This record gives sequence, structure tokens and C-alpha cells, in this order.
Amino acid sequence: MYIRDFEYHVRRLPRFTAWPDDVYTGFLRSTDFFWNGADETRRVRYVTFHLPTLPCANPFARFD
Repeated sequence: MYIRDFEYHVRRLPRFTAWPDDVYTGFLRSTDFFWNGADETRRVRYVTFHLPTLPCANPFARFD
């Protein structure tokens, strides 16, 4: 699902070579990993494709 969304929003990916780092970092930003406190023991779930240009909830924002 993430790869399909990545190719739709960003660019097509090569099929038989290594993918660039932004594919992996984009996936991590598109999951609930940071919402769950970056807990490496929890299962990571894809939530929605992360587009930094769109207004969205920021898991790093602090509202003290």
C-alpha cells in the first residue's frame, strides 16, 4: 500500500535496484511509530501517506 502511494504522489521506483533512502524515511513518517513514542517493541502500522506540504497533525509538535 505504501509503495503504491509513494509512486502515485512522488515518483516511480526502480524494480531491480536498491531504493533511495527517502522511500524508507517516508514510510516511517507514514506510520504510527512516532505516535506511539517511537517504541521499537510495538508493531508499526501504515496510517496514511506523509506529504510534508499538506497541513496535517504533527507527531513531533508539543502543545504545552
